[in-house]
Amino acid sequence: MDRRNFVRVGLGSIAVVGVAPAALATPANPRAAWDVAMAQYVKAREAAAAYHTGTYNPVYARYKQWADQHVGEFPGGHHNGNAAAEWKARSDQNPHTTAYGFVDEEYERLIDIESDAQGGLMETPAPDRKALLYKLDYLLDSSGTESTDSFTAEFVAQTVADYRRLLGDA
Repeated sequence: MDRRNFVRVGLGSIAVVGVAPAALATPANPRAAWDVAMAQYVKAREAAAAYHTGTYNPVYARYKQWADQHVGEFPGGHHNGNAAAEWKARSDQNPHTTAYGFVDEEYERLIDIESDAQGGLMETPAPDRKALLYKLDYLLDSSGTESTDSFTAEFVAQTVADYRRLLGDA
């Protein structure tokens, strides 16, 4: 069983448990697969966002405060030569660094789960034009930048199949 089939999110009792959404897609009920995939993605996204706000940000702020207070103690900066090794040794003994390391690893794990859930959603056939619109908005979102993200052909293959199926030769 892979992460897409069983996803555990580490915020107390929040858990996302599901089946591979694309496996639910049938000609008789294409909406079921999409709804499962969307629910898995929303839960994973909300869990990662809650962890980032409630745990990651405060722990990182304490670590950064400690680092900013002590960086001046290393002549030439904490990234140069022997000072870097001394910085790492002192930093590794700091409880804020240790906590930040654990929190950062957990946040990365939650982001991986969110990414897997998003991938599962994109692999799920769009049951209608509204779902296709969601996929296209996701793929073409520039979020205030001057360009969109690049995606692999594999990642966009289902969306291409969806728009060809739902829009035809429009």
